[in-house]
Amino acid sequence: MDNDLIEVGTGSEKEQPTDKDKIKSWKKHSYKALDYLMDSCKIGPLLKIRVATTAAQAWDILKNTYECQTRVHLISLFSNIMHLTYDDRRASSLAKHITKFEGYWLKLAQAVQAEHSTKDSLVEGIHPLTISDAWKGALLLSTLLRI
Repeated sequence: MDNDLIEVGTGSEKEQPTDKDKIKSWKKHSYKALDYLMDSCKIGPLLKIRVATTAAQAWDILKNTYECQTRVHLISLFSNIMHLTYDDRRASSLAKHITKFEGYWLKLAQAVQAEHSTKDSLVEGIHPLTISDAWKGALLLSTLLRI
């Protein structure tokens, strides 16, 4: 796949140009990139992008599906933290609990950082939590105190 096709799907040429002289060339590259994507996909991803009319739409659908940068994913990550409970009656160690919390926290922080530029209200609400050591500590402590 050449660089022109990548640029039409994900880069500087993602949006259709307004210059009439460039529209035909852009459409040609976009359709070619979309065909390439569809030919390269297995049935699961193909079913997801079959509604796309441009390469950029197909790339966005695949990104949102497989990079899990969606509102549902953010809610799921936050929910994992909120439902995490340490039970000292079980054989699991405190170190394992903290490691699990750190893993959830890192995934949440990465997902929020990746989506921070979208100005989504959910992301905007969670973002201050993910950059604050105080909130991180408070949430970790709350997972230790839950019964």
